[in-house]
Amino acid sequence: MTNVRVMKSFKCTIDDEGHRHFDYKINEAETDKRKARKTLSDVEIQNMLDKADKIEHLYFKLRAKAVVAIARLWGKRRSEIASVLMDDVVVEEDNILTITFTLSKKRKKGLWQYREYLKRQIEKGEFTSEQFNKKSQGELETEWREWQKTKEGINIKTTKASKSTDANGFFAQIILEYRNFVHEKYPKAKFLFPYGTSIWGTYHFDFNDHINGRTILNIVKALDSNAWAHLFRERRGAAIARKNGRSLDTVYKVKDALDLENEETAYSYVKRYARDVVKEDEEET
Repeated sequence: MTNVRVMKSFKCTIDDEGHRHFDYKINEAETDKRKARKTLSDVEIQNMLDKADKIEHLYFKLRAKAVVAIARLWGKRRSEIASVLMDDVVVEEDNILTITFTLSKKRKKGLWQYREYLKRQIEKGEFTSEQFNKKSQGELETEWREWQKTKEGINIKTTKASKSTDANGFFAQIILEYRNFVHEKYPKAKFLFPYGTSIWGTYHFDFNDHINGRTILNIVKALDSNAWAHLFRERRGAAIARKNGRSLDTVYKVKDALDLENEETAYSYVKRYARDVVKEDEEET
């Protein structure tokens, strides 16, 4: 399960050459509790919806419920939920609700690419050849790993994935109620969850941008302080694994449902949640 570590403290220092160094301290006890946390139950999800219904502002009420509904149905990542386009929420002729999600695959750049980055910095005059030549292999590798945590240090590849459900379903109706509300009240909205900021108690939208993954997390945490967004994803993978058992076919079903990049991650769900049933008369060969 990802996103389980609980931070005790975090410190960032900058050396004389302007390089950042990070020192993380993990709360081991709280992290262990998170790792042992069961997947979200139907009761917990219904309690979230009930709490959302108590939100006075209609837009924020419907938005919170829609976030829960999308996460419950498909277990999508926070960034994938946040970036859904209005035009990508469609009810098709056979009364099927289809949402097309944008998937962002991050790949860390290699050491050779970091060297090329430094050479470009030299050409821009932000770095000198002398500084570059003085660096040891160990220093380069340490800096490279830190660089991989920055925007320059990763490649992002985007793809699309469409997910469907019966438009008359309980959660589908929650999504459509919110989608129709945004369409009617905020017709300029490009995204299903438009970005906004509160200024002097008034919420102002930027209809050309969307909320970020952190906002999705905050919405979930406000509804249940003991939950976090990834638990919906964990629930989805667990449900498929429990239903289909330990098999290669199940691995690929989990991979496809969660739009995972590799089989290893999908297998981790199967290993955690699918029963390993042994027949009494089964003989080792």
